[in-house]
Parts: sequence; C-alpha cells; structure tokens
Amino acid sequence: RVATQSRGKVALCRMRGRADPVALNQQEFISAALNEGLRIDGRAPYDFRELSIRFRGLGHVEAAIGHTRCMCSVSAEIVEPPPERPNAGVLTLYCELSPMAAPEFRIGRSSDRAVELGQILERGLKQSKAVDMEALCILAGRKVWCIRLDVHVLDNQGNMTDCANLAAIAALMHFKKPEVVVTGDEVRVFSVEERQPSPLSILHSPLSVTVGFIQTGGEEGDVLVVVDPVLQEEETSVGVMTITQNSNRELCAMQKLGCLLYTSDAADEEDSVDLGGRRIIKKKKRMRQKRRQENKGDRYIRH
Repeated sequence: RVATQSRGKVALCRMRGRADPVALNQQEFISAALNEGLRIDGRAPYDFRELSIRFRGLGHVEAAIGHTRCMCSVSAEIVEPPPERPNAGVLTLYCELSPMAAPEFRIGRSSDRAVELGQILERGLKQSKAVDMEALCILAGRKVWCIRLDVHVLDNQGNMTDCANLAAIAALMHFKKPEVVVTGDEVRVFSVEERQPSPLSILHSPLSVTVGFIQTGGEEGDVLVVVDPVLQEEETSVGVMTITQNSNRELCAMQKLGCLLYTSDAADEEDSVDLGGRRIIKKKKRMRQKRRQENKGDRYIRH
C-alpha cells in the first residue's frame, strides 16, 4: 500500500542536511530488529521516549524527548499592526539550529532543516489559530502585542520536530504578558511589581507526532511504521510524516518528507492520523501535569 522510490534513504538523508546516509549494516540491523517488533533502543514500534518539560522562567521552557532537547523563549513587545489586520496581534517564530545540536548545522546560515522545522511549527501554531490574535489588540489600528517565539535545538538525537513543538506550546501556555491600561491615546504598561501579568488566550493546543517509514527486506519488502524515530531510524527511513492535532482530535497540519507516496488506499494515512491523535492526548496530559506543578510555585502574587 506504500510505494517507494529507489535510493529513498539517501534522498531523505540529504534532505535532512546530512551528507552521508547511515551505514548499510546498521540499516540491515534496524530493519531486522523491526521485523521482530523491536527497535534499537528497546521500544516497541508505537512507543514514545520519555517526555520531560522544565520551566526555566516566565515563558522560557526546555523540553526533552529522550536525549533530544529543545528550548523555547517567548517575549512580547508593542508594535503597529499590519494594515490588512488592524485589530489583531502578531505572532512570529524563529528557529535556530546550531552546531551544538548536530555537527552538520552551521552558525549564521539557515539550513533546509531549519526552514522545514519553521514551516511545520508555523502551520501548527499560526495557521491553526492556536492563539487568539484579536485578544492581543490594544488600540485598533495603532498598537498591538507582537509575540515572538525563539526555538533553539540544543541536542538532536532524532525527532526534533515534536520536541520543538512541545517546547513552543508549553512556552506559550506558560508566558504572561504585562498588563496595560489605555487612557485616550495613551497606553501605560505596568511592571510585574505593579500588576500581575496576564496569560495569553490559547484557543487550543496543537501537538505533533512524527512517524517514520522503514523498508524491510530490500526494495520489494514491507514498509513498517515507527513512532518518535531516533536519529538512526530517521536516516534509515524512506519517508517521515508529521501530524499535528489538538486534544479534540482535529487535524491542524500534516507534512510528509522523503520518497514516500500513498496509493489510492487511504487507510494507511487515516490509521497514522488516528495513532497520532492517541499519542497527542497522552502528551497533553503530561504537559498539564507539569503546568500544575509549576503553578503551585508561581512567584507572581496579585497586588
């Protein structure tokens, strides 16, 4: 039901920014283990690695999926709104992939991988309207809040897309913008000591799940699905698919990469979306538990 092209693994590795594909003997080992229902790190095909979220400060979050780590910081400033949407705020997103994350990344040079990551996050957050942009309006046509997300990949050990998405959503939910009061044409911004800042209006929380498609038994063999692929599995895959959904199981975004083509039978794609929805609900519960723990120690006290 899944059609692949020759030398798909090499093509996907080059799309991921790596010059050389994974060694052939390692590919065979990963495929043989997957045929037995096992993966190189001991997980079952549909198992996630351990998730963790650390709140470093207001709007600063570090998320980890296994050994893959991403950090996201959220900041806000008052700007003039775009003329096409005078009553809505602005949400901008920047991704940085440094050599600290992986040796193939370079400082000051935007790679295809960074562009790909930014596109997936932007579709999941902005185009799905996760944040109420009209709630960021201060003076219609004159002053609105601009919310900026800076995503930094600290260590890439596979599936950094889901890790970056988790860090971005957690940072948005944790961030609080300063309180403002409008008097005529004047806007006064209160400091944290004067008034308690207010959280953003989050309409829903789109979370992503990435699955890899690994071909076993040569070019004519079966293609098996693994959830949350590690780096070696990503490089062995003939294709990957990232599915972004919210807790209501609504599809917010989808992206496929690599030499992967679905045929007329759409059952595979529907199964992947359903699998992603179940995993997203589990990730959402984990994130809520971390937020409740953080709220217990909230340092901001209402005056």
